[in-house]
Amino acid sequence: EEHEELAMARQHSFDRVARVYGLVNMAPNTASATPYLTNLSSDTSLQGVINYHLTEGVVSVGSDLDRCGVVLEGLGILPLMCEITHSSSGDFFVDLVQIAGHVPRVLVNGVAIAPGVSHPLQNKDCLIFGYARSFRLIVPSQSGGTTEEVDLDLGTALAEVADTEGETFQSVLPFLKNLEQRTSQDTVQGFLHALHRACPLLDEANLITKEVRTDVSIYFELHALVDFFDFANDVPELVVCVLWRPKGIDKLRAGVHSMMSKRRPSNIVPLTGVARNPLVHEMGLEDQMRCGGKKAALLYVWSLEKFLARLARIRELYEEGAMWRDSFESIRRRLREAPHLDPWHECSLNRLQLLAAGLSESSEQKPAVPGDRFSAVVAALAGKAKAFREGNRNHHSAPPTPGKAQIYKVLEVEEAEAERAEQAEQAEQAEQTEQEVPAVEGKEKEKER
Repeated sequence: EEHEELAMARQHSFDRVARVYGLVNMAPNTASATPYLTNLSSDTSLQGVINYHLTEGVVSVGSDLDRCGVVLEGLGILPLMCEITHSSSGDFFVDLVQIAGHVPRVLVNGVAIAPGVSHPLQNKDCLIFGYARSFRLIVPSQSGGTTEEVDLDLGTALAEVADTEGETFQSVLPFLKNLEQRTSQDTVQGFLHALHRACPLLDEANLITKEVRTDVSIYFELHALVDFFDFANDVPELVVCVLWRPKGIDKLRAGVHSMMSKRRPSNIVPLTGVARNPLVHEMGLEDQMRCGGKKAALLYVWSLEKFLARLARIRELYEEGAMWRDSFESIRRRLREAPHLDPWHECSLNRLQLLAAGLSESSEQKPAVPGDRFSAVVAALAGKAKAFREGNRNHHSAPPTPGKAQIYKVLEVEEAEAERAEQAEQAEQAEQTEQEVPAVEGKEKEKER
């Protein structure tokens, strides 16, 4: 009897997990009359394998395991996204759930639904939740009891997207209105179609960057190339600008890199001031290397093809980091150790030459990169401050604070010591060479005799 109770409890737990995570067996020719959501995928073997039954009543969609009947995970998925209502008359409606002013991204047939309005759903409608999960609503009584005629390809769903509520699209609207005044309607519609496809990708890339790259303050922005030699007839082309606006510790780290770059060029953290764009600064054109109201530094300009290739790698790193559940620290550490594999940055010419020669910074036995030394110095000073507080807990004297001046002083001392060590090594090599030259010359004269 106890064995049967355990078996029943185990089966109950399995059924709950299967229901919550959509692992319900819904074969293409199922005879079930219960409507359900079935997943879309670009891989035919993964289409329709995740299914959620929609019985009469209200079911919540989100990442909260306790409150949601449809539990999803991934980019842009909030604890509560929306509620899907299946009425007794067989009608379906979806309503957004706003928490603390956050509007979830839920698209029906490519169009973002508005908060505060019940949006009706029909058989075979496509629903996109966040940037991670896509489903179609299947009503077997209206589909002949089969899904063989239903398109479950993810590409078809993405081609329908016209997300006009996204941050990137909203920022492009003024340019779009100006374009309407100087060019044909066909040109405007073609450009609008490109915007509908590109803007959600920029929003996705920035959302991933905000979660993963907490170590650098970079973001992506959509720009248009304009031919000012034929402005009246020009059709703008979309490009992606990679911008950098340092804040807090990131700005201090960049300042340290700028100071150290005179001796040890680095490709890990963008530099500030003259060190970042010395040639442009010499020409007096440093303003041309800034965007976003002249507040952000322009790092790179990418074609859409280049951006899409790097976005694919960025997505892979996000999915991998999400599985580790370490707030993406393992991903950031890997990119610091191998910056040439960083899809957010381009390799400098010096680094490419080293890679082409089969070398690396470690093979040249260079000192640690400035970014690593910066972090080590900050940690060491913080440790000293903590030890001071613990050792003087009963005193009223203020503990030392690792400020900017102290950090710079430690780095300058270490830089001077490294330079002296390098000069000593060069002197030793020169002395060794001077000793070897007479010996070689003596052997050559002996051979001549």
